[in-house]
Amino acid sequence: MGNSNLLSETAWELKEATRILEGVETQVLLGVAQMLAETAESLARTAERLEATRPTEWMDTKQTAAYLAGKTKDSFDKIMVTTDIPRHYITERGILFNRAEVDAWIMKRTSPPSS
Repeated sequence: MGNSNLLSETAWELKEATRILEGVETQVLLGVAQMLAETAESLARTAERLEATRPTEWMDTKQTAAYLAGKTKDSFDKIMVTTDIPRHYITERGILFNRAEVDAWIMKRTSPPSS
């Protein structure tokens, strides 16, 4: 009978230890899940801030005018009436300019003529 009681007690202790460990495991996993969710949210906010500060590759006429105002002395209206305007794309939403192409156009206009 002694061995039987010892085995029953050991079985009960193992069962209790398993229950406690499952509870601890659940708490740890919940903590990890919470930390991952907070990290994902923080990364999403950081990505939004970076996107907002990064100039877009495509600009509409208003954005291009603002961009050129800091690059050239000519106003955008003067530029648009010349035949030598930056390469542009007409879309359903309006005229779009590629920033790299506008930069190349500015360099071509401001570079001294080659002899």
